Amino acid sequence: PYLHAPTPPPLSEDATRLLEKLETNPNYLVGIVWAGNPLQTNDIRRSCSLDHFLKLKQLEGVQLISIQNESTVRENDLLIENNIPSLGIHATDFGDTALILNRLDLLITVDTAAGHLSGALGLQTWILLSYAADWRWMENREDSPWYPFVRLFRQPSPGNWFSRSEEHTSELQSQ
Repeated sequence: PYLHAPTPPPLSEDATRLLEKLETNPNYLVGIVWAGNPLQTNDIRRSCSLDHFLKLKQLEGVQLISIQNESTVRENDLLIENNIPSLGIHATDFGDTALILNRLDLLITVDTAAGHLSGALGLQTWILLSYAADWRWMENREDSPWYPFVRLFRQPSPGNWFSRSEEHTSELQSQ
């Protein structure tokens, strides 16, 4: 890792309480980020639906945690309905996000700043890439030369986020 989370933690009291609860959670803690900045020109291709991640909720011993900064009313309802805590809303900067990511066992994200931050922190990270991924991810690779703990999952065809969900589920179950 070439980045580290700040100390002391600058998080809000609510976020600090949630993180303290996670420390005693015996489950495998998996952070999820399903969408990037909607103003980014390629966001429509790199972002997916929260629904893609809900299948992972069914795995025994896995606790999903939303690291998403902003979400829609429907997404907030889905998070509550599926008992997925939302910590991303408490992050006001990358320092806050780093503190949250350090408490997780794994981050699964689309191509977002959270994925790059997690990679730079040396944390276990899975990045879901669109069919025509950004050039920085190169081609025909499942790893990243910049982030040794990042694993890349590429769409097999444009818009097809779901065909690899079985692979994600079995990979996560074996963790």
